[in-house]
Amino acid sequence: MKNKILNFFGHIKKRDDSELSQAFARIVLSPTVFLIISFLTFFAGYDYSVHTLFISGLHSIYSVFIFFNTLRHPGDYFIRRASNILVDIGAINLVIYFCDTSAIFLYPVMLWVIVGNGARFGIKYLYISLFVAVVFFGGATYFNKDWHDHPELSKSLVAGLVVLAIFYDSLIRKLHYLNATLNKRVRERTKELRHRLYHDSLTELKNRLALDHYMQKRKFFVLMLIDINNFKNYNEIYGVEIGNKILVEFANFLKSYFKGKPYEVFRAYGDGFAVIGGGKNLDISRYEREIANLLKVVSSLKIKIDIGKKREDIDIDITIGISLESDHALEKADMALNYAKSHKLSFIAYNQYIDTKKESENILYWMHEVKRAIANDDIVPVFQPIVDREGNVVKYESLIRLRRKKDGKSELVSPFFFLEIAFKTNLYKKLSIIMIKKTFEAMMEIKEDFSLNLSFYDISDKEVMKVLSENIVKYGVGHRLILEIVESENVEDYKYIKEFVKEFRKFGVRIAIDDFGSGFSNYSHILEIMPDILKIDGSLIKNIHESKNSYILVSSIVSLAKVLNIKTVAEFVHSKEVFEVAKSLGVDEFQGFYFSPPRLKEEIERICEESV
Repeated sequence: MKNKILNFFGHIKKRDDSELSQAFARIVLSPTVFLIISFLTFFAGYDYSVHTLFISGLHSIYSVFIFFNTLRHPGDYFIRRASNILVDIGAINLVIYFCDTSAIFLYPVMLWVIVGNGARFGIKYLYISLFVAVVFFGGATYFNKDWHDHPELSKSLVAGLVVLAIFYDSLIRKLHYLNATLNKRVRERTKELRHRLYHDSLTELKNRLALDHYMQKRKFFVLMLIDINNFKNYNEIYGVEIGNKILVEFANFLKSYFKGKPYEVFRAYGDGFAVIGGGKNLDISRYEREIANLLKVVSSLKIKIDIGKKREDIDIDITIGISLESDHALEKADMALNYAKSHKLSFIAYNQYIDTKKESENILYWMHEVKRAIANDDIVPVFQPIVDREGNVVKYESLIRLRRKKDGKSELVSPFFFLEIAFKTNLYKKLSIIMIKKTFEAMMEIKEDFSLNLSFYDISDKEVMKVLSENIVKYGVGHRLILEIVESENVEDYKYIKEFVKEFRKFGVRIAIDDFGSGFSNYSHILEIMPDILKIDGSLIKNIHESKNSYILVSSIVSLAKVLNIKTVAEFVHSKEVFEVAKSLGVDEFQGFYFSPPRLKEEIERICEESV
C-alpha cells in the first residue's frame, strides 16, 4: 500500500503540470481550512455559522473532484480555470460573509489564489482572479453586519488586493518571460542533444543508434553495408585528419548519390556505412542494378584532398554486404560483407551458405576449451612410433592433444579441431611452450629418439625458441632430437628457417622437412637447407598402392633423397599394401596407424615393459 501511494505521488511529480500542481495544492489546503474552521467552532468558542462548515466541506469535495478530473484530462482549459477561480474565491468569501471579522485569516488564502493563478497561468488570470476577488470580497463585507461596522477595514483590504496584484504584475511578467526563455533554450538544447545522440559528429549522417532504432520500428527491404577497403592505409599514410576528411567526403557522396531515392544513409562504424531501402516506392528487383551502378560511380570517384600545399586525388574502393531480410539484417549484412572481402568480391547478398554464425560459435567454443585445458593442465603430448623397414621402433613423434571429459569419460581431442583456432585467438604460443616442456620431460623416460613439429610461427617467435634451446641444454638430448619443419610456400620464410637450422644444428639436432610433396615443393630450398630427413606427405602415401601419379612422385622424391643422402619417412601408412609399396620404392622409415596410433607416454612405457 505504501509503495502504491509513493508511486502515485511520484507520477504526479513527474507530470510537471501547473494545472495539476494547483489542483493538488487545493486538495491539501481546502480540507486544512475545513479543519481550522471546525476547530475554531467547536473548541475555540468562535460563533461560526454551520453554513461555514458546509461551504468548506463542499469545497473540499469539489477539490477532490477537480484533482482527479485534471489527472484524467490534462490540458489548458479556460472554462476549468475560470470555474476554479469562481469556486475558490467564492467559497472563501461565502465563509467570510457568514462569519465575523475573525474570518480575516482567510484573506491570505485569497491572496494566494490570486497570485497563484497569475504565476501559474499568466497575467490574464491574475486580473480575472483580482476582479472576482474585489467583487466577491466587497459584496461579502458590505452585506455582513460585523464587516459593515468596519468599512475602513474592508476598503483597506480591497485596496490591498489591488495594490498587491499591481505589484506582482511586473514580477509575474518577468517570471513568465524568463520561463518562456528557459523553455525555449531547453527545447533547443534538447533538440541539439537529440541530434547529437542520433547523428555522427564527423559526417553528420545518422549513427549506429539511429540505425538500430530505424530497423526496430520500420519495415525495409534491403540493407547494404558499405565498407571502404583498406581504409587504415589512408590513416597510416596521410594521418588521421586526412582520413577523417576522406570519410566526410565519402559520406557527402553517399548522401548526394541517394538523395531523392527511397534509401536512407547511416554511418554504421568507423569506415563502414549502412544504406537502408524501404517504403512503398522501392522496387526490390532494382537493388542489384542500383548496387552495380553505385560501384561503377565509386570506381571513377576521385576525392580531392589538400595535403600541405599539394592537392591529391584519392581513389576509393568499396565492398558491399547485403541483407534482403529484416530479421537480424545487420548481422547478416556483416556476414555477407566479410564473405565478399575474403573472396575478393565487390558485393554479395547474404544466403545460408555464407552464414558464419556457426563458425563463430565453434571458434568461441574451442577457444574456451583451449583456455580451460591450459588452466587445468589438459594439454598433453601423445607419441606415435616411427619404424624402420623391419618394423622396429626407431623414434617417436610428439603430437599435441587436448584432454576433456565427455559423457563422463576422458577423451583426447585431435588438433584438427582446435589448433587453427588457437592461431586465430593468440593461444598458439602457449600451446607450443607447453608441448616443448612436456615432450622433453616425457622423452627422458622413453629412451628413443624423438621429434617435435615446429611451424614458421614457432621459429619466428623468440620466446618459443628460447624455451626450446633452454630445454635442449637442460636435458642434454640434442643428439636424440629431430625438429620437423612444415614446408613453406613463402620465400621470405626460408630466410628465417635457414638461420634457425644453422643455429640449432650447433646443439646436434637433426632437421626434418615435414609434409614434403604437399602442394608446393621447391627443391632449391631443400638443397639450401639440406635436411637430414624428408617426411613424405600422407596425401601421396595413402593411395600409393592405387594411384600411378602418387607412385611416380614418391619414387622421384626417394631417388632425390638417396642422391643427397637424406633419409625418407613415409607418413600415413595405414595398411600392409601401402607399407609394401613404399618399402619397395626404397623409403627408409614408416609412420602410421598400420603400426600404431599415437599413444600417451604411460601406454608407451607399458608396451615397452611387456615386450621385454
